[in-house]
Order: sequence, then C-alpha cells, then structure tokens
Amino acid sequence: MRIEIADGRGRERLSSLLAKSMAHGFDEKLNLTYLEVGPSLVRAKVAVDDTLHQPAGIVHGGVMASIVEAVGSAGGYAWLIDQGKEDVFVGTSNTTDFLKSVACGALEAVGEPIHQGERSQLWRIEIKQVETGLVISVGMLRGQNIPPRSRR
Repeated sequence: MRIEIADGRGRERLSSLLAKSMAHGFDEKLNLTYLEVGPSLVRAKVAVDDTLHQPAGIVHGGVMASIVEAVGSAGGYAWLIDQGKEDVFVGTSNTTDFLKSVACGALEAVGEPIHQGERSQLWRIEIKQVETGLVISVGMLRGQNIPPRSRR
C-alpha cells in the first residue's frame, strides 16, 4: 500500500488504521486491499468471491456502496492528515449507482475528490471490473470533517 502524505507521523497513523481494517475490520470482510491512498487519489482492489454475493449469485449492492464508503473515507481522512488537521472524516451521504452485475473476478475502485473544504468533502468513486475494464458502479460520498472538540 502506498500512502501519499508528506508528514511521516501522519503517514504512519493512516497506514496503521488502514492496515488494521484490512486485517481485522470491515475492509477484510469486503476483501478490500488499498493500493494507493492520498489526499487526491485512492485506489483499492476487491477480490470477488461468493461471500460477497446476494441470493441471485452476483455481488450484493451493499458491497458496492461499502466500497464507495471505504474508498471515499480513506481519501477524506488522508486529506485531513495531509492538511495537518486532527479532524476525522465521517460519511454523511452515500449515493451509489449500479450499472452492471458481476459474479467473480476482481474489482478496482478509484476515488477522487470533487470538493475538499473546511467542513465537508465530496468524493466520486468509480468501480470497474479488472478483467473487462467495464464500469460496474459509480458512487458519491459526501462527508463531514469533525474536529476533535466535537468528538466527546
């Protein structure tokens, strides 16, 4: 995993949080691996298997929405760390469109910010099937930057 943050301590903090989530958190349940995380770009890969399927044998839509949330949140938090802030980024709205179904293989998600401001951020995430290059899903994650004094 490549972390694109100038501050060494911030890079270590983000790397530790993401590694923990990939090993024992929700990202592990999604089979999600971060390839690159920075304040202006996040890339992740998901290995599709039957644990991600809905009853019809295709990837569950909630998985796609969760990928959008994970990738956008990682980028939002990376931006805050890169800005030298102690804030955390929390999703407030997730809109995910499902364009094609997929049952196997690998997915790649790429997230880029549309807006990064003092109080909020908006990220656009595109999910493609690696084998075909086809766009499977597109999502938008809006989130709020929560300062330390508000997290009591």
